[in-house]
Amino acid sequence: MMVWIGILIVIVTFVLVAKRYEARMVLFVSGVIMATLSGQLFLAFDKFTSQLVSASLAPLIATAIGYAYVIKYTGCDDHLARLLLRYVSKIRPLMIPGAIFVTFFCNIALVAVAGTGAAIGPVAIPVMIKAGIHPAMAAAAVAAGGWGNYLSVGSSHTGVIADITELEPIQVIGSQMKSGLICLVIIAIILTTIAHYRKEDKGYVDDTGQFQKEVDLARVNYIKAFMPTLPIILVIVSTPSVGWLPNMSVPQAMLLCTILLTLITWSNPAKVAISFFDGIGMSFRDIVSIIACAAAFTGGMEAIGVTGALIEVMKNSSSIASIAGAFGPFLIAIIGGSGDAATIAFNTSITPMAAEFGMSKLSLGSLAFLTGGLGREMSPVSGMCVLLAGIAGVNPLEITKRNAIPMVIATIVAMFVLVGL
Repeated sequence: MMVWIGILIVIVTFVLVAKRYEARMVLFVSGVIMATLSGQLFLAFDKFTSQLVSASLAPLIATAIGYAYVIKYTGCDDHLARLLLRYVSKIRPLMIPGAIFVTFFCNIALVAVAGTGAAIGPVAIPVMIKAGIHPAMAAAAVAAGGWGNYLSVGSSHTGVIADITELEPIQVIGSQMKSGLICLVIIAIILTTIAHYRKEDKGYVDDTGQFQKEVDLARVNYIKAFMPTLPIILVIVSTPSVGWLPNMSVPQAMLLCTILLTLITWSNPAKVAISFFDGIGMSFRDIVSIIACAAAFTGGMEAIGVTGALIEVMKNSSSIASIAGAFGPFLIAIIGGSGDAATIAFNTSITPMAAEFGMSKLSLGSLAFLTGGLGREMSPVSGMCVLLAGIAGVNPLEITKRNAIPMVIATIVAMFVLVGL
């Protein structure tokens, strides 16, 4: 009986998250209710507080977002975007796939999805429209690459998976490289084909005059353009397998690069510090807090017996786990505009038990992470899509219409590449 009550609470929880109720509140309250019903009220509290001070997760996320804020303050994100778009814009047939790739790789370096959209959108969309690409297709192309943090060592989801699998973040990224690049190429090919079929890849004339202003892609500071990628490079070259530098953790790389960036750009140290700690504050407010509330929720699920029941069902068929890991986060991300809550809840409750139904924690966790990002980038209510639609002067639903087929197909492909059926 208690298990069925727990299942009902879980269903209601994800419905409320999808309807965009405050995700942290919903997850925490649901966890407390389930823990209380099982007679273990303080279990949810303990799970919550343990994640707030997690030695493996909190420093990684805090320093990565802190550095992202410094990158934004110093204008490095803008220079990186201009540098990459400069070459893409010279060959018009490559502009749509080029915009997807540029956004994807910028998001690896910049981590924050909304921040990447704010850096790429104002530069890429006007350039594409002036080249004759329809505004909605231009916005869709940028949105289609906004899940590059799947391959970012500073992503909160990478940290969660690393924590579950007891691997280093760079090892998690290495294992995800194949699935990420395959899905990226598939999305680029399909969206380019859709643009050609809809005749939106050329011939558009801007009658509004809104996009007539020239975007200066030549104005690039190469040092600033390089700095967003430096922490990733340092982490890679300092791994034992490469050994060019003493082994360096992600937080160490982020802190070192913050100091270097301050010196290289002659920025005001006080303002850099303020930006960095603003990023740390944001990381706890918007990311660590979700992880902590998800821990309370999954603790409640485990206490009331839901987790055990789900694992027993999944033991009979790995296909059920594959489909749940792929389309659960994907659908909730589409409806709610963010894949974070559903993905983290799945990865902290089901993924640790992956071996019990014949799967690896790394593959199942990566699947949920990837598909949650794909769903977010076709959601008409996601922050990035709303931002890009505003820049292009179109309805966010126009972006969803164009990105739906590429993202659904990429989700299916990801399911086969990562875990099979």
